[in-house]
Amino acid sequence: MRDRSGAKPLPEHIVVEHGGIKIGVFGVMVAMVTSRMATQAASAFLWDSPLSSAREQVNELRARVDCLIALTHIGFKTDQQLAAECPEIDIILGAHSHTVLEIPVRAGETFICQGGSHGKFVGQYEWKGRGKLEGKLVSLP
Repeated sequence: MRDRSGAKPLPEHIVVEHGGIKIGVFGVMVAMVTSRMATQAASAFLWDSPLSSAREQVNELRARVDCLIALTHIGFKTDQQLAAECPEIDIILGAHSHTVLEIPVRAGETFICQGGSHGKFVGQYEWKGRGKLEGKLVSLP
């Protein structure tokens, strides 16, 4: 997301360190308003393609972190496409399609996790290194 001047009002990513592991986190979502839409004239913000935005963040972060996490709101099908196009991502925590993945789906070395909708589940996962993720969804009362 960017404003009309091209400035990005939110941080593009964060890097945190936990237990000696550097974790990079970035987010992408479906393009709500693009420069090609007639409604763009009424919007203060424009969205870029989530896949190209993700690629930029992967290029920026991968060499700097041990674990790379994408927070997405692009749907399960597009999460699968993201995993194929950006295999450097370790974990995709996705949403939008309301898909319930009781255990993460592995796409190469990337794990895709989705917890349905309306806060019915919470994911409990432990990253054990590249290509290694343990955990599952837990039902909330």
